[in-house]
Amino acid sequence: MANKSQRAAALMLAGLFFLTTVGTTAYVIWQINREDPVATGDQIQTPTNNNQTEKKVLKGTPLADFTPTKEPISSIQKIDTVVGSGAEAVASSTVTVNYTLANMDDGVVRESSLDSQPLTSPLSGLIKGWLDGVPGMKVGGKRRLLIPSAQAYNDGKDLVFDIELLDVK
Repeated sequence: MANKSQRAAALMLAGLFFLTTVGTTAYVIWQINREDPVATGDQIQTPTNNNQTEKKVLKGTPLADFTPTKEPISSIQKIDTVVGSGAEAVASSTVTVNYTLANMDDGVVRESSLDSQPLTSPLSGLIKGWLDGVPGMKVGGKRRLLIPSAQAYNDGKDLVFDIELLDVK
């Protein structure tokens, strides 16, 4: 049978083990919450020589400079917010764009390449609203497309796309 000093040493070791486990677990949880952009709703970018800073995730936020409307539209509407000066997109082009997609009825962003990475795709592989709405844009240009459901995903929702043309091939 263990004597009193052996029991005290075992109890101290068990206490030390318990405190170490709790401390390590708390530190790991703190690190996960500190570094996980999803936990805070922020997308963290490592600063570079270009003075990049943090940017907010757009998904789930209101689309900038847009007033939602429940009035259906019957044809595509194109609004150039910046006219580009580079190569011009045509229907057969492969484009690289940043885009932000929102529903017209509530103006809430459904998805945005600004939350991840630019999209590169042949226009012929995208929805009809893009095939009709992007040609004529020039690299460096920004355009807002209001697209009726029939020219989008035909799910009864009219859409708003903010598109920035980055490259044309």
